[in-house]
Amino acid sequence: MTTRTDVGVIVGRWQCAEPHDGQKDLINYVLGQNHNLTIIVLGKSLLGTATKRHPLDVDSRIRMLQDYVYDLKFGFERKVSFAVIEDIPGDNAEWSAKLDKIIAELAGNRAAVLYGSRDSFLWAYEGKFSTHEYKPLQLYQTSATEDRAECGKRVVGNKWWREGVIWATQNQFDAVYPCVDVAIFEGELIPPNFDNLYIWLGQKSKTYQQQYLFIGGFADPGDTSYEYTAKREVKEEAGLDITNLSYVTSMQIDDYRYRAEINKIISILYLGQVCGGTPEAHDDITGLVRVKWNDLSMDHIAPPHQSFYKALADKLQRYKMKELG
Repeated sequence: MTTRTDVGVIVGRWQCAEPHDGQKDLINYVLGQNHNLTIIVLGKSLLGTATKRHPLDVDSRIRMLQDYVYDLKFGFERKVSFAVIEDIPGDNAEWSAKLDKIIAELAGNRAAVLYGSRDSFLWAYEGKFSTHEYKPLQLYQTSATEDRAECGKRVVGNKWWREGVIWATQNQFDAVYPCVDVAIFEGELIPPNFDNLYIWLGQKSKTYQQQYLFIGGFADPGDTSYEYTAKREVKEEAGLDITNLSYVTSMQIDDYRYRAEINKIISILYLGQVCGGTPEAHDDITGLVRVKWNDLSMDHIAPPHQSFYKALADKLQRYKMKELG
């Protein structure tokens, strides 16, 4: 146990609607050591916008912790100070030195001890102050990650909840959603006439029933490249395997869902060749068609992809002229 002359320090992100049981237990333990000063340091992401992992800004987290400490009604609020430390990825020594400086500015020459649980920041700390691993008397099942996931499932419906949802959307960066589409060719890509060249296209009954779209979709966080996205989307939506991908163009897509939104879609169009699989429509593709390239015209293509069709036709024309010398 530390003495009254010491300073207690807790470091955490506190990215939850209220402190969960494990966090409360740690705070209560540190406050119970009767330090003259307890410093609660909040980690701050470098992103500067609300994300799934960091939804709350610094001020709202400090207020949450102030409310909790005040509600304990033991006068602890007079002994608690708050500070903020920004992330320094991959450099524990620099982060530790920065934390030491923050503590020294608040604690002066007084000795300080840093408290944390087994899975806390303690493993990364390389600074000059002593540390204490707190071992709770019971195992808590809750976590901030689980708390955020549960919050995402609940609709409270009052004014404060609605204001919170609006605040979160208004404090995000404007975004572009990356997509990939593929001109899926089957047959011989041989000029000058491309007589034996076919292309697979998709239909969506809810939007463009009589026109076709290139197969594609959004890039996922787990995708390793846009080429990987192209192959994955074609397999998922059309059941086909493709190879020999080559870049055609990229452009903003006039998707009706985002027409009135600030955020937009930019898609990359690749040319790919069928190398296997069984053609079958999946996801939001309601039908697949295999069309002879020479029988295809702009009128067959749905408006959002007509610029793609023009770029593809121009690419094949250049290829034809190059082969013809």
